[in-house]
Amino acid sequence: MPKMRATIFDVSGKVKYDIIRSSMSQYNKAVESGFYFEATTLIESLICDRLESRLGELTKDAVTFKTLGRLREELLKMTTN
Repeated sequence: MPKMRATIFDVSGKVKYDIIRSSMSQYNKAVESGFYFEATTLIESLICDRLESRLGELTKDAVTFKTLGRLREELLKMTTN
């Protein structure tokens, strides 16, 4: 299966920080303009990215795109075991 997302080995911490910072700037602009659906999708994408990263760290396995609900379920399973 082809790699679906960047890992910490693919981009530097500075690049990752810049991407997140840019996304938050766009989120703020969307809220200020009343584009709440855009703001919601930006935040969901950032949350999913961080949860995928954490799940990958915990499982030491590649994590592909998952919905927020599925990521939550998988992380909860890991913490209750």
